[in-house]
Amino acid sequence: MFDVKTVFSERLNEDDRQYLLSDIKVQQGCFTGYSSPEAIMSFRDHNQCHAAGYSEVWLLRFDGNWQAVRKLADHDRCRFRLVDLENDGRDEIWIESRGGNQGQFFTEGKLLAFRDYIPHTLYSHEGRNFLGAGREGLASHSHEISFADVDKDGILELVDKEEKSWFAWTGRKWDSDYQATRTSTKKHIYSFTSGTPQAADQSHCKEY
Repeated sequence: MFDVKTVFSERLNEDDRQYLLSDIKVQQGCFTGYSSPEAIMSFRDHNQCHAAGYSEVWLLRFDGNWQAVRKLADHDRCRFRLVDLENDGRDEIWIESRGGNQGQFFTEGKLLAFRDYIPHTLYSHEGRNFLGAGREGLASHSHEISFADVDKDGILELVDKEEKSWFAWTGRKWDSDYQATRTSTKKHIYSFTSGTPQAADQSHCKEY
């Protein structure tokens, strides 16, 4: 495709250092409706501190040469995939991010669509995993995301399998068993009309 590292060769990261890239992923697509070729790029930067976030996701555009146009995500770990919800040739972008330390980790997910060259968040979620820190209460909250044409109308729905788990120590912390006291799993289905997310009717939602 092109040497993606040259896109960031003269750009400084948040620590005012040159980027040192690895784990590079690039996918071309149509995102903004701009007449020039576009691409989404993710990478890991080994030349910035943990507080700045090691991974980033960018929108690139070709205008004589490839240029970094807009940062879409910045976290310890980021990954993306392209989804054409309406089968109209313009891709939406699903981004998952995570980070944390000392046994407490956070996750984020967001579905982006460009309207008038500006990214709009169609859907987002947050999760957590505090098991390594031995936190009591809601210590685990996860989302498993997929896309499917549930109602067979030609437009993909977003399916969110959400799971929450509450934990407690049976005795003194670190000297007793750490056990799940309750778990809740729900399946949410979100439909999209003209780029606007709407929660599905309860008949399309499952809780078990």
